[in-house]
Amino acid sequence: MIGKIYLPTIHLFAYSRNPHYDYSLREGKKTNYHWLWEKCNQIVNKKLLYEFDLRNFLQKEIPRIPAQNLIHQELSETEIPEYIDFNIGKHIDSYYIDDYFPLSIQKENHIQAEIYPLKLYDSYALGLNFYPKAELRNNKFNLDEIKEYGLNPSNCLVLSQANNSPLLGQTILITAKITGKNKNKSSEWLKNNIADQYIKALFPENEGNYFRKPAFNRAGKLFGKPVFEYGISRQLENYVHVLVWLIDDRDEKHIVDRSYNKLLDLFFFRAKVINAYKQTRKHSIKAKNRNLKIEDKLEEMVIDSSKTKALHHLNLTVIYKELVELNRMSVRYAKMLRDIEEHQNTIVDNTRNYTDKIREIKSVFPNESLGFLGFFGERICRSFQDQVAAELGYFQHGIDLVDNVADALRGQVAIEQANRERELQSTILGIGLGMTVAGNFASSYEAGSIAENGVSGFDFVHFIISFAISMLVGLIVWKLASMYFRSRYEKKQLIRQNNQSSRFIFWQNKREQ
Repeated sequence: MIGKIYLPTIHLFAYSRNPHYDYSLREGKKTNYHWLWEKCNQIVNKKLLYEFDLRNFLQKEIPRIPAQNLIHQELSETEIPEYIDFNIGKHIDSYYIDDYFPLSIQKENHIQAEIYPLKLYDSYALGLNFYPKAELRNNKFNLDEIKEYGLNPSNCLVLSQANNSPLLGQTILITAKITGKNKNKSSEWLKNNIADQYIKALFPENEGNYFRKPAFNRAGKLFGKPVFEYGISRQLENYVHVLVWLIDDRDEKHIVDRSYNKLLDLFFFRAKVINAYKQTRKHSIKAKNRNLKIEDKLEEMVIDSSKTKALHHLNLTVIYKELVELNRMSVRYAKMLRDIEEHQNTIVDNTRNYTDKIREIKSVFPNESLGFLGFFGERICRSFQDQVAAELGYFQHGIDLVDNVADALRGQVAIEQANRERELQSTILGIGLGMTVAGNFASSYEAGSIAENGVSGFDFVHFIISFAISMLVGLIVWKLASMYFRSRYEKKQLIRQNNQSSRFIFWQNKREQ
């Protein structure tokens, strides 16, 4: 049996990035500074069935303070249409909502609207509430009857999440008063017969602009009353956060009124965390792909280095080019990690802000439990931080591998250059020594030949014999000298070369693990 409820109130909390602070929205594209207000117009037009333009009531200058209502406070009564109630500082159900006073719209249909356009820190915020007129607030409706009031025509309550959208996030809070006979029903009964059915009515499958309704997440109690959460934060594709809160007392609405500005802040910090985590997922995929390319490049360079080492020859020009390309890949990779770290800081900061805002609400209602709202800050945000931190640690190993392999390659290049220079020096020394020995031998041989014969003059045969013997002696001395100098140098470099080669072995073992 489907339970009846009083006509519920829908609270939409939506947030968008502010182009005045977020320069990425202005890079290479036309910036729409009024995106959120245009979305508000579309929702109001579909829900109340008339043309409305919120920008007519907004301040021309954007305030330079952390949080400020953007409603223009100096409009004259003649500028305000008769269906607009310009509630500046007025009481709302006997409570003030600090400085967040709304525009109230009352048309001929059965639904009224309240609009709160705000500049909130570095972003824009929109509070948009739809509730029944006074004559309907005590009437009971089943869900089929509620559908006739156009809960979500053309799926207008779900804002665009396209790649170029400045949307930070949104929360739909539904407060519904249940009838007396349903007050003592179990949480499971309320979920199956009221909350689930209301979600089906809010996101109907037969709508032309179909949106898959958010999945059930968890149930609990908020201020002692049943509440049901829909939308799973880790399922980021088209994620929408929906709360169905079933109240049983007319005064319960004042809880929302008295803490409305804090709820705006609370859901804003929540949206910032979810959006930052969503951005880390995108950057993480890019970083993983970049990491694979770097590892493939490193493996290719190691194989090429092993081949050239087996041939006792390194192509230094090719290695220089590889090192330059490796450095470029490493710089792009490091930028991706920097972006992830920035979003990680955003998650940490706004988790702290979310927790602080819970404490503020608790100070207003000291005897109430807010554990249902606190669960996000204590559990979900912590899991986000742990996952991002673990991924950053993994990605940091990629940079370390690049540095190790680059150092090893530079070391091999230095060794190769030193070997070539040493070989050149050994050759020069050997040739010089050989020429000296050959010259001395030739001179001694010539002097001995003259002393023996007692005749001076040019003897061709004697010259050929002297030249051949001198060249042979010089060649033997050059080879012996070269072998000696090379052997001595290789002994000195053996330990250093083994240390450099061990870095390649470390990288290969790391990759196999």
